[in-house]
Amino acid sequence: TRMNENELRPDSSSDSVRYEPLVRCIDSLRRNAWADRTDLMIALDYPKKASHREGYEKIRRYLEETRFPEFRGVQVILRKKNYGAIRNFRDLLDIGFAKYDRCICVFDDLTFSPNFIQYMDEMLERFEGEPEVEAVLGYSYPVAWKAAEGSNAILQNFSGSIWGIGFWREKFLEMSRYLEGGGLVRDFDRAWSDGAFEKMTDWAVKDYVNSVCYGVNRSSFVNQITDIALRIYLAVRGKKYVMPLLSKVQNGGFDGSGAFCERIERRDDAEICSQNYDFDRQPIDESLTFTPRVDPDADLAVNRALLNRFDRVDPAEWKSAMDRAAFYASLSGFRRSQLNLKKLLLRAARRLR
Repeated sequence: TRMNENELRPDSSSDSVRYEPLVRCIDSLRRNAWADRTDLMIALDYPKKASHREGYEKIRRYLEETRFPEFRGVQVILRKKNYGAIRNFRDLLDIGFAKYDRCICVFDDLTFSPNFIQYMDEMLERFEGEPEVEAVLGYSYPVAWKAAEGSNAILQNFSGSIWGIGFWREKFLEMSRYLEGGGLVRDFDRAWSDGAFEKMTDWAVKDYVNSVCYGVNRSSFVNQITDIALRIYLAVRGKKYVMPLLSKVQNGGFDGSGAFCERIERRDDAEICSQNYDFDRQPIDESLTFTPRVDPDADLAVNRALLNRFDRVDPAEWKSAMDRAAFYASLSGFRRSQLNLKKLLLRAARRLR
C-alpha cells in the first residue's frame, strides 16, 4: 500500500472493473494441486453506488452459476449493504475463524502460483508452534534477497504485505486486539525508546509518524489489519513473518483499480523501483509443488536495506519523520493532546471546504 489513507479513490473498487480480475484470481487458485484440501469462502460486497450495480450483478451471477469442483467446499457470502474493503475483509476473517483454526486471506486482484496453497499449508503447519512467527506471507517484493544458498523462504521482520497472507486463529486474535485497540498508538514512545524504529523500513517509519503524530483516529490504517499496521507491528512487538524469496502472488491492482494501490506508470528509462515497477507483470513461482527450505537466520538489516532501496524514500523525508518522532516522544501527554486536537480540527476544516 503506497497511497495515503486520505487520498483513496471512491470509485477505485467499482465492481464494473472487478469481474475479470476476480475470475483470474479464482482460476489461479483452482489450478493449485492442494485446492481439494481447501474450503473457499468469498464475500461479495454490496454495490456502493448505482454505477456499480451492473458489475456487481455480473460477478454475482458468475459466483452463483459457476461450479468450482476443484475445492473441497465453496461458500459465497452476499452482503446486504456496503461494507467497504477493509470491513468486508475483516468480517470474513471472523466468519472463517469461527470455523477454522487458520485462514489464508486473498483479494480479487491477485493471481497466485500453482503451489501457493501448498506453500501456505506447509508453512502454517511448520510454524504454528513458534510464538515469534505471526503470519505467513505469499507475496515477496521483486528484490534479490540475501539468504542461505538453496533456501526458498526466510523469516523477516520488515515486510507485512497482506497480498495473500496466512493467519493462525489464536495469534490473529491477539494481534487484532492489539492493533484495533490502538496498541501501536499507545506504544509509540516505547517503540521510540527501545529502538524499534531502526527495525522498520523507511516507508514504515513515515507511515507510523504520519499516523500517530498528526491526530490518529479509530479508522486509521495503524488501527486496523492493514499492511501498513502489520509491518510496523513486527518491529514494535518483536515478531516475524515467513516470506518466500520468489513471490507466489502477483498484484494487478496498480493499474488504478485497486482500492488501496496508487496507479503506477512504468518508466523504461529509469532504474526499477516501487514508483515505476510493473507489478501486474511481476514474475512469480510457476512450480507445481513446494518443498520448504527456510532460512531462519537471514540478515535482516541487509534485506531491509534492499527493500528500502527498492522503495526509494527520499532521505530528507525519512530524516524529517525521525525528527518529528523524537519531538513527539518528548512532549507531555497534555501538550500531545493539544497538538493532536489541532491536527484533527485542521483536517475537518479542509474536508468542509
